[in-house]
Amino acid sequence: DKLGHGFGDTVIQHVAMCIKETFRSEDLKGRFGGDEFVALIKDVNIPQIKQLIRRYQENLVEKNLSLKVNYSLTNSIGISLFPRDGKTFEQLFKSADIALYKAKEQGKNQASFFDSPV
Repeated sequence: DKLGHGFGDTVIQHVAMCIKETFRSEDLKGRFGGDEFVALIKDVNIPQIKQLIRRYQENLVEKNLSLKVNYSLTNSIGISLFPRDGKTFEQLFKSADIALYKAKEQGKNQASFFDSPV
């Protein structure tokens, strides 16, 4: 907010580029609204998801440096898995949103998986 809407738009574009560079072309990814993005990734396991998140966070740091402005960009990531955490987009999104708030509670630059109730 302090740097204006134009700068905010630039940051959103940088985040989108990081997502595009991190995930495969066949993965569905997009901006959900505001500063929220969604990626639907098929045929990956948990270690592969963790590797993708590390690569995304590394890309984000690199993109921060290219903006040539002294600021700190952090991210929080919520992860849900099909079919464990939901069988519809709405269920998966709700589970990922719950995981997102858990990640935010853990501090900056965190990713959290949804913990299915027993």
